[in-house]
Amino acid sequence: MDMKNKIREEQIQRKKREERLEQIRHNIQLKFASKRKREEEDETMRLLQLSRQMLSGGEGMNLEHGEEELVLAEYESDEDTKKQAEFDEEDDLEEEHVTKIYYCSRTHSQLSQFVHELQKSPFGKETRLVSLGSRQNACVNDEVRRLGTMQLINDRCMEMQKNKHEKKAEEPSGKKKRESRLTCPYYSYEQMQFLRDEILVEVKDIEQLVSRAQEVKACPYYASRFAIPAAQLVVLPYQMLLHDSTRRASGIKLKNQVVIIDEAHNLIDTITGMHSSQVTGAQFCQAHSQLAQYMERYRSRLKAKNLMYIKQILFLLEKFVGTLGGNIKQNPNFQKVPQDGTTLKSINDFLFYSQVDNINLFKVQRYCVRSMISRKLFGFMEKFQGLEVGIPIKREPKARGLEAVFTKPQPEGPG
Repeated sequence: MDMKNKIREEQIQRKKREERLEQIRHNIQLKFASKRKREEEDETMRLLQLSRQMLSGGEGMNLEHGEEELVLAEYESDEDTKKQAEFDEEDDLEEEHVTKIYYCSRTHSQLSQFVHELQKSPFGKETRLVSLGSRQNACVNDEVRRLGTMQLINDRCMEMQKNKHEKKAEEPSGKKKRESRLTCPYYSYEQMQFLRDEILVEVKDIEQLVSRAQEVKACPYYASRFAIPAAQLVVLPYQMLLHDSTRRASGIKLKNQVVIIDEAHNLIDTITGMHSSQVTGAQFCQAHSQLAQYMERYRSRLKAKNLMYIKQILFLLEKFVGTLGGNIKQNPNFQKVPQDGTTLKSINDFLFYSQVDNINLFKVQRYCVRSMISRKLFGFMEKFQGLEVGIPIKREPKARGLEAVFTKPQPEGPG
């Protein structure tokens, strides 16, 4: 009996010790998280004060011609605002959807082949067909198409729309924030409605649609979206159907509709590719170098919130490089990783190990999307490629690391 009591007491004591150790570990994590939180708040206050001093001291350095477009606009809010709805005015006037068939395939060439077969069939003149594609495939603005990558094309298109809406809002007051705002000449509501009617009258594949859009000076990307509600047959690539935000932004509604998927065995690879991303330590280093140069160049022109988020991104990049065993101050091409192999970590373990658990990554990601900082940085690196811009940090000028870090190989974004 005494032995049983002794064993029971030992078990109770061991359990208390384990609970105490767990509490100590938890307290240590909270202590470090609290400390980093205080440091972040102190840095935020310092940046706010610095921004006020800069504003009170004037606009600072004079920019070269065309450089004004590279400066980040003031970031209004972290939370969802009603401003996003301004760029989707057409959604308020959306027609009622008729019952339709969504036919999707892996590539545009396969979709074009399907459309050509329909054109030769007895139903070719009676079917209201819409061919959907990404901005990369549908854009007719040569200046935007030259940007090359899908993310940069998306960002530039959205920025041009934003400029057009802001231009309309400023006209009554006569105010002018920027010395020049680029707007897309093809984004004309009247011409896009004209092209929409043509789409519904005659079956066209994506190449024929783009060719006709160039003739009538209208945007085929948005004209095809306007035609979706009245269409009987919509042909589109996998990504536009499977990616939720793209589907909603395109006005695709699947409830009570017919969906046909060609070569459905490719779906797993497509979904995996849409939701996967791979970055390297060298890309992190290049992104840090480029963003640091950008901040130093335009520090006197950036508002407090922009400075705060750029500082946070730089901090994240530095921690991520350290987590991979590298050093942000060294050339990434000559760094030696201390250990090889693969390590799997849960999200929480990775955040604690990187010491970034106190930063709201969702806010940072939202800032990167809304501010279009990747496009600004891309323009900055293009403009000053191989030139001295009065910045103490020297890195590889040709690399475009931030684009690689924040540009995920995914389908069309909202808008």
